[in-house]
Amino acid sequence: MSMVFYEAGSLTIGVNADEVAEKLGELRNKTPAVIKVAANYTARETRKEMLRRAMRRYAVTSKGKEKIKGLQQTVTATNRNPGAALEIGGKYGRISDFSYFRHSPKKAYPGTSWATGPDTFRAQVLKAGGMKPLTGQGKFQKGFLAKFQSGHLGMIQRQKGDKSERYTTYTGKRRWINKATEAPDLTRTYEAPSGTAMHRTVWFKEAANDYAAETLERKLNEQIAKVIAREAAKGR
Repeated sequence: MSMVFYEAGSLTIGVNADEVAEKLGELRNKTPAVIKVAANYTARETRKEMLRRAMRRYAVTSKGKEKIKGLQQTVTATNRNPGAALEIGGKYGRISDFSYFRHSPKKAYPGTSWATGPDTFRAQVLKAGGMKPLTGQGKFQKGFLAKFQSGHLGMIQRQKGDKSERYTTYTGKRRWINKATEAPDLTRTYEAPSGTAMHRTVWFKEAANDYAAETLERKLNEQIAKVIAREAAKGR
């Protein structure tokens, strides 16, 4: 019988401690320590594997890679609490824009210089997919790169007809004016998969959940054998 079980709803891979204890026999008092070692090993190896699979799946730029690497082990297993956890949060988990993925062109056309830019910017999210035009939909217009005061070069889109009170960029360049409203349009992030979404997809579609469960089962068996062998060596 497997010592490992999986709860898809909570993305949790658990250990049946009674099964571990049964395999340890007279050394059942070592159960928490065995689970602790296996859990921490599995968390470390699963993180590395999820990064590999995410990099293989997504056509990310260098800053997109940093977002993927934001997945960290946030809980370390101990004998008292033999559970480990991986999590991606903060700026790494938040919504991305298409500048975190392969895109073309790679420069911004600030203010009214948009007229010299391309008809549409293009981006590619999946390595298995191609470059697609960021045409927008409804009142949310086609995407374009903009440089923010923070230095971030991000993909945004205008909200046609929604007035903005800012008539210049942060560098002082005059913004494009919507003739219908006689004002610049509001802009918003042209949303792309977040770090959280990418890793969730890897967990399910790239079978990282199966990898984690198999790794935990294997490490539990290895650690049980190690503990029994060490105890046997003491009696020789």
